[in-house]
Amino acid sequence: MYMIRLLIVGESSVGKTSLLIRFNEGNFYTNQRTTIGVDYKAKEIDIDGETIKLQIWDTAGQERFRSMTSAFYSKAQGIVIVFDITNRESFKALPSWIRDIREKAPINCALNLCANKFDLPPERWATSKEEFEAFAKDYDMEVIEASASTGSNVNEVFVSLGRTILSTNRAGLAQVETQESSEGSLILKEFAAKKKKKQRSTDCCLLC
Repeated sequence: MYMIRLLIVGESSVGKTSLLIRFNEGNFYTNQRTTIGVDYKAKEIDIDGETIKLQIWDTAGQERFRSMTSAFYSKAQGIVIVFDITNRESFKALPSWIRDIREKAPINCALNLCANKFDLPPERWATSKEEFEAFAKDYDMEVIEASASTGSNVNEVFVSLGRTILSTNRAGLAQVETQESSEGSLILKEFAAKKKKKQRSTDCCLLC
């Protein structure tokens, strides 16, 4: 069984964590707390008859965390870039996320764009379908309209990216080993230690 490492990026409050929870657990929480730093989940899925283990890292969108989460780019084989279709600023920030990816992620890292909250009525949309489809085309990405709230197309966001990686980078994938189940916890502990060290070096708390 192959393991694929995915990263979810995008501005704060665009629904990254809600998408991951919907995919991983099938649940949606209206009062979902903002991610502090990074979070991690793993799930086995079937892609065209082949069992794949996805290791998915959910990153905070706040600027103060971006330097701390940048190390997670280097191990990513695929990245989901999320924006909120009702939040114009989250769409305008996409080029900045693309620059981060190009600077920090492997050159063969697969990308897709997720237009979250597409279930909301068109009068609430702040970005047109033509705009985000053109953006995705410019950067040679697949774009998927999804809704963490209803669950529509959420599985496709992750499955389609996994399928792309299998078809283009199978040789670079690791086989799942027994220690993999504890790898995520170890990386999170290392990240927490770095965050604590940084917190001690400043006068203000990261949670403020």
